Amino acid sequence: MKQTSLILLAVVFGGLVGCQAPKNPALAGANNAATPPAEAAAVEEDKGAKKGFHYSPFVLKVKSRSSVFQKISFKDVGIQGVDDTNREGVYETIAESLSMSLNENMSLAMPASVVYDQEITDPANHLACGSDHLYVDVWQSDNPPRWGYSLWSGCGDDDNFVWKEISREKSRASTEQVKPLTDSIISELEKAKSRGCYQKTC
Repeated sequence: MKQTSLILLAVVFGGLVGCQAPKNPALAGANNAATPPAEAAAVEEDKGAKKGFHYSPFVLKVKSRSSVFQKISFKDVGIQGVDDTNREGVYETIAESLSMSLNENMSLAMPASVVYDQEITDPANHLACGSDHLYVDVWQSDNPPRWGYSLWSGCGDDDNFVWKEISREKSRASTEQVKPLTDSIISELEKAKSRGCYQKTC
């Protein structure tokens, strides 16, 4: 009887220890279903653990207040063959290339500049989506070599209004490598603007 009581006490005590309050109570009510795919799971991971994606610290700030989007950020969900030392260089090249294309494009009216934002690389800062924020996921695939990207106007599945892969040419100049990618993004933004819709179904 005494042994049974000790076991019961251990179970109850263990249950109480396992039911601790969240470390950040402000996030306890966050709607994880509203976060972009895989991001809610990433927040739960230990910060030191390797993740399957990286957030680029290079963000575009759109200068026109009449634009649907005021901010454009990038998430690397599978850029291959790049070590962590050179990864930021690839991110910067993509951001600069897209910024240059936006500044040259009169129909979109989305002139943009590149800013460096280290805080955006922390998954904990992606628990909610901005209504004027364009999210760009980028990856690469091989056989044949291709760039891939998806465009998101928000956090839900319906907000993923573009998913596309295009040919990727291997070139010594990094700007030449990413130009087809950013040109394709511009083209898809033009189509979405002409439809007046940044959703999967309109």
